[in-house]
Amino acid sequence: MQAWVFRTIGEPSAVLKLESDFPKPVPKDNQLLIKVHSAAINGLSWKLMKVRPAAWLQTRPAVADLDFSGVVVGGKVDGTELNLGDEVFGFIVPQVAMSTGSGTMAEYVVVDSAYVVKKPKTVSFAEAAGLPIAMLTAFSALFDVGKVKKGQRVFVNGGSGGVGQCAIQICKLYDIEVVTTHSPSSLALISSLNPTASLDYTSAPLTSLLASQYSSPSLQFDLIFDTVGVPELYHASPAYLKPEGVYVDIAARAKLDGVLDVVKLVAGMVNKNLRPTWLGGTPRKYVFCDTDTKSDPKLQHDRLVEGIARVADGIWKAPIDSQYSFDKVLDAYGRGMSGRAKGKLIVNVV
Repeated sequence: MQAWVFRTIGEPSAVLKLESDFPKPVPKDNQLLIKVHSAAINGLSWKLMKVRPAAWLQTRPAVADLDFSGVVVGGKVDGTELNLGDEVFGFIVPQVAMSTGSGTMAEYVVVDSAYVVKKPKTVSFAEAAGLPIAMLTAFSALFDVGKVKKGQRVFVNGGSGGVGQCAIQICKLYDIEVVTTHSPSSLALISSLNPTASLDYTSAPLTSLLASQYSSPSLQFDLIFDTVGVPELYHASPAYLKPEGVYVDIAARAKLDGVLDVVKLVAGMVNKNLRPTWLGGTPRKYVFCDTDTKSDPKLQHDRLVEGIARVADGIWKAPIDSQYSFDKVLDAYGRGMSGRAKGKLIVNVV
């Protein structure tokens, strides 16, 4: 089969190659064989290609990426809600992708049936492929880690990204006040998501904007969800995050190009979590959150079902920036690594 494969560590533009004779995967146990129609770019994937020491943990050769939509063409459908020929979407658990080298940027992929959900006919393959990892990350950060509740107030830093867009829409659905950020170029997109409020981060330092508008105890946030990775936002958070509030970070450090950046990332996380306030530590709870997609398959499955239903009903918008043909995968990774994408980057395999 055709697949985008990396066999060595390096920049995607240098190591990711389209191979025409990569072995077609064979489903085992509870796995399904999916003919892929669309796949989505994730930041984790290019980091596993190029960033040491994370790249050392990746089994190679490896097919790129995690999200997919497509059609069930083989595997064990008994005991599932699926049949051969069903249009579906889902994801590969990141830990599984790292240990096996499996990925979705290919004509076929095998996936545990627990992470595969039927796609409504009214939702396109591209829309469905853009949902799983971004949506599940937002759900996990808000509810599993942040423990946010109806009526509370959340600040989402980076509302125009894939995860940020999902977080805003989840908050709106669950009656949670949500404030986010925008630039002049993303204002129309953010406005279409109808957050409670949005701040133009290009007009003044973000920490100053937040401190000037949300420092009153009655206006401070219960949760700050940082999808961008801005250390100053955490260090200044006592001005706008409640004393019992939580700062949830999924980016930690926006720039990760090598070992030194990883060392700085780890040192920064240790400092945020362990440095006491009497030594200058920030007196707010800090949690680095990755996408824990493996611990509760049923919960992840139910959230995928809910998310795709909201898109089908027109309540949510799939967070798509742009779409690419299968031969333009490197262009998609280039845009993803540029930091300019406003949503998910979709590759249409078929």
